[in-house]
Amino acid sequence: MLNVRVGGEIAYDIFRFRAGLNRLPSPYLNDDSSRFILSGGMGFRMNKFYLDFAYRHTKQEERYYPYLTDEAPIQEVLSEFSTGSLLMTMGFKF
Repeated sequence: MLNVRVGGEIAYDIFRFRAGLNRLPSPYLNDDSSRFILSGGMGFRMNKFYLDFAYRHTKQEERYYPYLTDEAPIQEVLSEFSTGSLLMTMGFKF
């Protein structure tokens, strides 16, 4: 599998606007679980100070098989998780 990250930023005067998309497949062989991350934000850049705000939405899917026997049909369990995060970063240059 392949990790994919795409994003960009637009700068206008002291303002910064950014967005990104990230796809992370499972690192395990024969596992089709994956995680998708969508993010966006804006910030302000001054000479000696910056402030950034962002929102990050993560969706994750996991598939697993709790019981593997020759006598029973395969039982697949699909778990889906979704989270959102608000982030703020503040910094000073000196």
